[in-house]
Amino acid sequence: LKLKLKRVSSMVLCVVYVLLLRIFALVEPLALNPSKELVFKVKQTTTPGEISALLEAEQAHINAFVVSAAMGQLRRFRRNGDALDLFEETRRKGIEQNAFTFHAAIVACGADYERAAQLLEETRERGIDPSPGTPSAVIAAFCKANRWDLAVAFFEALRSRGEAKAQTYNGMISGYAKRGHWRVALDLFDDVKKRNLQPDVVTYNAAIGACKRGRQWQRAIDLLDELKAAEEEEEGHQTPRSRSRSRRSRNSPLPLAPDVITYTTAILACEKSPDAPISVAFELFRELVEDRTDLEPTAATYYAIISVCRRDGRWEDALALFEQMRRSGIEADLYVYNAVIGACVRGGALEEATRLFDEMRRDEKGLRPDNYFYTMLISACKKRGDSERAFEYFDQLKASGIRPNIHAYNGLLAVCRNAGRFDDAVRLFEELKAFEGVDPNVITYSVMINVYERAGNLEKALELFGRVSDDDSEREGADVVAYSAIIGACQKCGKWRKALELFDDMQAKGIEPDLITYTAAISACEKGKLWDRAVGLFDDMRRRGLQPDLMVYSALISSCEKFGKWEKAFELFEELKSRGLEPNVITYSALISACEKSGQWEKALELFGELREEKSGLEPDVVVYSALISACENGGQWEKALEL
Repeated sequence: LKLKLKRVSSMVLCVVYVLLLRIFALVEPLALNPSKELVFKVKQTTTPGEISALLEAEQAHINAFVVSAAMGQLRRFRRNGDALDLFEETRRKGIEQNAFTFHAAIVACGADYERAAQLLEETRERGIDPSPGTPSAVIAAFCKANRWDLAVAFFEALRSRGEAKAQTYNGMISGYAKRGHWRVALDLFDDVKKRNLQPDVVTYNAAIGACKRGRQWQRAIDLLDELKAAEEEEEGHQTPRSRSRSRRSRNSPLPLAPDVITYTTAILACEKSPDAPISVAFELFRELVEDRTDLEPTAATYYAIISVCRRDGRWEDALALFEQMRRSGIEADLYVYNAVIGACVRGGALEEATRLFDEMRRDEKGLRPDNYFYTMLISACKKRGDSERAFEYFDQLKASGIRPNIHAYNGLLAVCRNAGRFDDAVRLFEELKAFEGVDPNVITYSVMINVYERAGNLEKALELFGRVSDDDSEREGADVVAYSAIIGACQKCGKWRKALELFDDMQAKGIEPDLITYTAAISACEKGKLWDRAVGLFDDMRRRGLQPDLMVYSALISSCEKFGKWEKAFELFEELKSRGLEPNVITYSALISACEKSGQWEKALELFGELREEKSGLEPDVVVYSALISACENGGQWEKALEL
């Protein structure tokens, strides 16, 4: 309602403004400057043809400002070539050019950085002082041509001569951030202030964008607060009349004040930072919607805050924000649908995700879901164990005319693996290999290794591993996935020697094991009764900075049970709880078995009581009962054993 009232008030102000202009035209019948009037007409055109016709009819009134306006309008129509042709044509006709026409021409150069640099040099040779944003336009040309090296050299030359303005820094800050060098980007922002170059809102937005890339949410909030403080200080130096004049347009806040992009980027910085409290992002959104009467959220803003909900699986909040956005008259685009459907998927609300997906496909604006949407829904089906629906989505993807990519295939293969549909997995794998333009990757082979292991065909799993390990095109970082899969397959099939052999082989190749690899190797040691090796792997893992998870602890406690090391088992049990990990039935089962083999029947009963507590949310299985009955038997507690 508030957003609708804002729009109504804006429309009323516009109507009043137009009426005043008309009254002024009646009372003061002085003719407007013809060139200024022509600039106004050019900006109202809707096609390139209208611009040509208008300039042809008004040749006597064309000046540099008209040319700049026409070139800007042509760029909006994505007619950069026509804009440059107009620039050259007006030069041949002797129309004097100024800083604005040269700037418009440089922007129109696009990725033609050589021409952009020549035009900038010509601007200086003619004694024209380039506009503050012109060097940034040249840097943008370098970036569009993927010549970041030249952009850096150009910028550093300007900086060394003291010619770099704040606007010049803007492009470099964004450029470094996009290339992952967020620290360099923030150093440049600090350099702007050290040189007293007066950063503007674009500079701050670029710096906050660098914080987003670096997951530095706190620094992003600090920069936003700094910008708000500058706004308040500037407001304090204005008279009521100038303050009113500076706020005459909703889309033109104070010269140094946060805009919608500032808030949106700060919210995204929270979304990208795993440790950022969701309350911070929600407070930023609330401030924008409720406190900033001069600003209105956009679809990008809603995408940002819904993405925060997606990160934390808060699908109900995501849906509420989605409905709020639509009530305010903002249309959802693919990015917004991506975020809200992703939130539902992560939160386990598959039915809501399906409803939104179907709604998007029926949308009259022609929104077309891509591979990412279908893959996301297939992954949701995997979590729900709904293999039939996963195949339906895959068939819909192919029927829509979109070629399934490797992620869609890998997602469906994982569904087949989890559902025990091994024949379907093999069929799909063969289809993928025959599918031109989509090649299996290391993830594909890893999933298929799991499939063959679960189907009891270790020989085929080893054959597949041989293919991926001999493929030099695979990235080294991805090889650990395949090794983890095959080591896990070997140990589960009882081939513990082969598992440990492969573990040693991967280290010899310089591939760092991850948590999954260590878990599989420790389990192999348990099966091979290699107690010392298991403890050594556990210690080695921690030396590498890897934090053991519940599976690692459970595997090592099982090793303790095999060797009667019940004291060490309890030590590990207490350690995992102190780290905030919640033991599961497997952990309790291994620990009770360790008590049974060491004659600790009282401790076994104590653990059983802890397992059955309501707060644990766990139910003992037949393995737990068997171990506990054996512990009671060994302790002479036959009545308790019969009761169990």
